[in-house]
Amino acid sequence: MHNPSSVAVDSHEQTRRRFDQQLIASKYPAEFTNSRKDRRERRALLKVLEAIGPGANVLDLPCGSGRLTSLLVARGYRLTAADSSARMVERARAAAPRAGVRFDVRDVLDSGYPDRSFDAVVCHRLFHHFGEPPLRQQALRELARICRGPIIASFFNSFSLDALRSRLKHALRGTRPTDRIPIPLETFASDGLQVGLRLERAVAVRWGISALWLAVFR
Repeated sequence: MHNPSSVAVDSHEQTRRRFDQQLIASKYPAEFTNSRKDRRERRALLKVLEAIGPGANVLDLPCGSGRLTSLLVARGYRLTAADSSARMVERARAAAPRAGVRFDVRDVLDSGYPDRSFDAVVCHRLFHHFGEPPLRQQALRELARICRGPIIASFFNSFSLDALRSRLKHALRGTRPTDRIPIPLETFASDGLQVGLRLERAVAVRWGISALWLAVFR
């Protein structure tokens, strides 16, 4: 695996350190609420999960505090939930349904899993932390290595009202975003192509408004 640029390493390391703090981990929800926002996100996830059949061996990386665990178990998957933050994994394990979910502390850039270990991978709410193409591509390359089927990855689409608001906010402040970074769909598709993945489907949580989209790569 190639070494990313020093900037990319810093971006990844900053994200890893941020989410391995007890205070941060304790604030993250372990399940979906009944809010409109969560219902929309859940519906979008169910649409892209149609690419994965029941009984599949699925990796959720990063699993965070286990917000997707119940949803994925209910779909009939054999689930491994992993995160680079041991504190997040602890929270996810404590909240998990008693359904034989496996929990690991693993990093998306170098997971340590053998080649083609999983039928599918879900990588939700990670790539908006990575502004550098080499870093996104390295993460996608590692997911492609360990997966023999579809890879579902979320990103923040620059074609959205949320992204426009973010750009205006930073323009007024004279700053550049270092997190929650929106990119064009074409850019994320190109990141996939660079590592041999083809964008098969893209679903918006709320088209034209929400920056959160879900992509299916193969």
